[in-house]
Amino acid sequence: MQVRRVKPQLRDDSDVEEYPGTDFGAAQSDEDERMSNAASDERSADDTEQEEEEEAAAEKPSAHTTISKISFATLARAQALLPKDKQKSNTSTSLTITKSQQQQRGTPKNILARPPSEKKAPPPSRASKNAPQEISSKRAVTRKREVVEAPPIPKARDPRFDPAVNGRYDERQFRKNFAFLDDYRNDEMRLLKEELRKTKDERKTEQLSKKLISMESRKQTQQNKDRVEEVRREYIRKERELVKQGKTPYHPKKSEIKKMVLEKQFSKMSEKQAERVIARKQKRKAQKERKKMPWERREVS
Repeated sequence: MQVRRVKPQLRDDSDVEEYPGTDFGAAQSDEDERMSNAASDERSADDTEQEEEEEAAAEKPSAHTTISKISFATLARAQALLPKDKQKSNTSTSLTITKSQQQQRGTPKNILARPPSEKKAPPPSRASKNAPQEISSKRAVTRKREVVEAPPIPKARDPRFDPAVNGRYDERQFRKNFAFLDDYRNDEMRLLKEELRKTKDERKTEQLSKKLISMESRKQTQQNKDRVEEVRREYIRKERELVKQGKTPYHPKKSEIKKMVLEKQFSKMSEKQAERVIARKQKRKAQKERKKMPWERREVS
């Protein structure tokens, strides 16, 4: 029988010496078998422990599954009971909970998910301090909405110029409705004449006389308008009667109506009054013509 002695491997080409009378091969094989059995036992023990842990983990529900079953109202009440500093720290947790619940319920992510916070870019630098500053046109829309419209504020309106009162402007009806204003103007003119007689200040006398002349001129203009309107209405009334008899209607010109007004005016005057009015008009007409004439005539050489 051969016996082998194995020296420690100091280098790759280690020497092996054999000694007779000793069987180290059988002992070595027994030791290898025992080591392999121990390793297999350890592996089986590890496998059983891992299987037990997996079964326990499968039986125990996960934290996300448990949180996803909690309703929003319960989470809101729980968050309201926490202090304010903890509420701020738990906002990220609540967002993750809502995301997990959305994924399980199949709701779209864009309904409850908040957009990521974007840092505002610094405003662009200006060329100089006097240059205009650039401002972004993106403005947040106000959250206030007008649910019920407030009633409009009533505006003061003058019924004389309001078309909704009568639909169209009728000067005759207007003069009839505001005839009392003529009495007020006559009283005011009478007071001005009395004050003009009493005052001695030249500047005040000039102001009062200008105001009185202006009011008398307006009164005379209104009387002339009323006279023309009266003649026109009288002519229309006569023309309607003739149309009923079968005559063709005739619409007079303004110059013809003016001629009718003068005829009616002179018919009510005496001869002396008429001559005085005609002389005054001729004088006024001559003054207008004199203004239009040139100052010097060019001589023919």
